[in-house]
This record gives sequence, C-alpha cells and structure tokens, in this order.
Amino acid sequence: MASSILDCPFQIFNPAAPPQAHFPQFRKLPQELRQAMWKQVLAHERLLHIELEYDTENKYKIVLEERWAISKLFRVSCESRATALSFYRVQLPCKYCYGGQCDEREDQGVLYLNPDLDILCIKGSHYFAQFAHDVWTHDRRHVGVVNLALPIARPRPSHGEWEDMPITALPLLQEALSRLERVIFIFPGDRGSSYTHHHRYLGPHPAPMLYYARPIVARVPGFDRLPRDPRDINPYLGQVYLCHQDPRDVIERWFLLLKQWQVEYDYEVDYQFMVTYMGCKPELTDREDVIAWVRGETECRTSWLQRKYKRHENRQQAVKEELESTPMPVAGFWLFPLSALGSWDDSVRERRRERRVSLQTTDLSKHTPQLCLSHIP
Repeated sequence: MASSILDCPFQIFNPAAPPQAHFPQFRKLPQELRQAMWKQVLAHERLLHIELEYDTENKYKIVLEERWAISKLFRVSCESRATALSFYRVQLPCKYCYGGQCDEREDQGVLYLNPDLDILCIKGSHYFAQFAHDVWTHDRRHVGVVNLALPIARPRPSHGEWEDMPITALPLLQEALSRLERVIFIFPGDRGSSYTHHHRYLGPHPAPMLYYARPIVARVPGFDRLPRDPRDINPYLGQVYLCHQDPRDVIERWFLLLKQWQVEYDYEVDYQFMVTYMGCKPELTDREDVIAWVRGETECRTSWLQRKYKRHENRQQAVKEELESTPMPVAGFWLFPLSALGSWDDSVRERRRERRVSLQTTDLSKHTPQLCLSHIP
C-alpha cells in the first residue's frame, strides 16, 4: 500500500504557473495601463543572497548568488525593460554566481534592487556599512537597505562577522542600521528537523517532527506572503528544532550589538524569524527539482515508517495513513514573530532547564506562521 502512494503523481502546495496565453490586443491598450500591468508583475518581495567580497584596498565586490534574479521583463520589449529599470531603481555593478560557480563572462553583471520590497541576506558583513551607503546614495528616493535577513550559523549560532566589525566602519554602520525597518533571523533547519531528532543523551527520539509541514527552500528569490499557513500544521509545531542553543540567546546577541553600536530607533522595527529547511542538495531551482526531491525524501521516510511500525498488526496500512495525513509539501518558508519563542524575561537558568526538558526543541504551536510561497518556475 505504501508503494502505491509512491506510484502516484506528487503534488506540492505551490500553484503551478498558468499556461502561456496570447493577447494580441495588449499593444492597443493605453500606455499607462500597460505600464501598470508590467509593474504588477514586478511588485513582489524577493529574498536575495549577496556576498560582499574583498576587491582592492577599501573597496568591495558584490556577488549575487542567485539563479533567477533578473526579471524576464528585461527581455520582453523596450517598454517592459524601461518599466523594469524604473521599478528596480537601484542598480549596482556585481558578479553573478550560483552554486559556487562564477562565470568570468558574468563579471559585468548588474544588481537590480527595489529597496522597498527586496530582503537582503548578506555574507561579508565587514563591507555592509559601505554597501548600504552605496545603495542609499544610488536610491533616488533615499530609502536604502531597510529589509535585512540574518542567517543563524550552524552548529554554534552567533553573529560572528558582525561582532568583529572594524571600528572605522562604525559611523557608516550606525547610519545603515538606523534605517532598518524589518529584520529576519533565519533558522535553516537540518535533516534532524525532518522526521527524527537525535539527542546526545537519550539517543534517537521519535517525535512529531516537521517532515512535510516545514517548508523547503527553493533557490528562487521571488515569493508571495500569505497571512497564515492554511495547511493543517499545528500538530507539527510542538517540537521544532531551530538550533543547538536557545534561539532567544542567539537573537539577544544582535540586540546587544545594536546597544554596543549605539543604534536606536524612534519607531518599531518588525522583527521576525524564519523557519525552513535548507538541506536540499543539490539546491532546488524549479518545480521539477522540488517534486523530485520530495519523491526521494518520501521514499526515505517510508522506509523509516516501515521500521517504526514493524510490530504493528497492519504495518502497511499504518504507514499509508501516516503518509497521507501529513500536509502537502511546500517550497518557501515560515515567518514567526519573536514572541513565538516564549518569554524573553526568563533567566539563563530557566532557559537551560527548558532546553533540557524539550530536548533542544521549541514549542511554536501557539502561533500560526505566515507562509511565504516561492515563485518556482
């Protein structure tokens, strides 16, 4: 019976791209309406991965680590290209890389940014202050970098690069950080968060983990944000593995750095944390990749369930029911408010006790996350 599930066509929650349509009357529409339609295609959030590399003394090079970072509207028509150039109003020279491979021919690339919508996940934070200043300088609206994503390192989470920021960068850094409106802490997840968590004292600990509930990262920058995940995910949120340490300790170190740098806000910054699974190898870049990966993981999980129910009187039926009860897989990520991590007034001793009792997991079941759906082609 379990094998019959594997034989069925696999589906994912992300909607498929609509079939291409031919609309010859489009060119007859008023120019203002055509431009509004082009902008509607572009007006969505993106999570961009950027590395700032050392170039020459006191200078840096931007490396854009995305495969699908340039809109197709740049190649549709002169009018659509002009609209895209206006929409992405910050344009900086960069190098294109993906999967660790950098083509020398792509050394003369352009980083196209819309500061209002683009969320930047940056490696090489030593150059962040200068980069943020350059974005602000080239932004005709002087918005600059306002959306920042901070990856939580593994296995020992920290903000190491930021903690080693050179003192000479402090004035520009204070200016850059004082503009932030949204900060997202990224917890990437691992295979342990898929279907079983190994505790070093208690051994393998079977628990309602996040195999299908936890969104899968696809290396596609564009996404749509849903106010809540409509799938039945609550049973899977009771024991979520985020990182080895208490997540509150890791996040609080960022606030200590802001205090150390004397960065203050006279408005409320939107702080959230991201939960996803980034362990897919190779990285997933389209719908076919995602479905193939889900199929492979389902085969692994079926094998694990066969062992779990090996003494069950109707093992195949039990495996089938558990596979069918899990939420439909989705490519994207969750966003939770920081309040989902529990009380921030707990002492260090209380937090350590909680981590021991919970086997280093976090109970997120009292909060329904936003679901960010990747625009997978």
